[in-house]
Amino acid sequence: MLYLVDLQGGTLEQLECPYVRVQFMQRVTHEAVVFLGTKDDDADRVFLCNIKDYAKPKFTKLGPVREDKELPFSRAYISIPRAITLQAAETGDPVHGLYYPPTNPDFVAPEGELPPTIFQAHGGPTGREPSGLNLQRQFYTSRGYAW
Repeated sequence: MLYLVDLQGGTLEQLECPYVRVQFMQRVTHEAVVFLGTKDDDADRVFLCNIKDYAKPKFTKLGPVREDKELPFSRAYISIPRAITLQAAETGDPVHGLYYPPTNPDFVAPEGELPPTIFQAHGGPTGREPSGLNLQRQFYTSRGYAW
């Protein structure tokens, strides 16, 4: 998420932002910042975010972090994660996760069939597992696995 903070008035405003992760932000002018942005379906890239007179932010792609980060396949094969909440069996406590469904435009599972699933646990907190394009996950989801 991206926020605009008014230091004089003390207000906080969430801005429309298509990136699931924003890192290494650096102010470049009174109205603009650059940052490393990540999407669920694209490699990390450097962006310029310009906000003039509190208008809707304008994002300009400055380029990939590395030239070899261009995707060698169609975005139709990319699984976009969905936030889910399950209940712990013993305590009923909520367990939050991201579900990456199998995604391949060339294949469809038989009706009522559930996909094999890969579970990845980490020590948390949630922020320790970054969102964004992960080609290892996409390898499996494009082959019929859920992640």
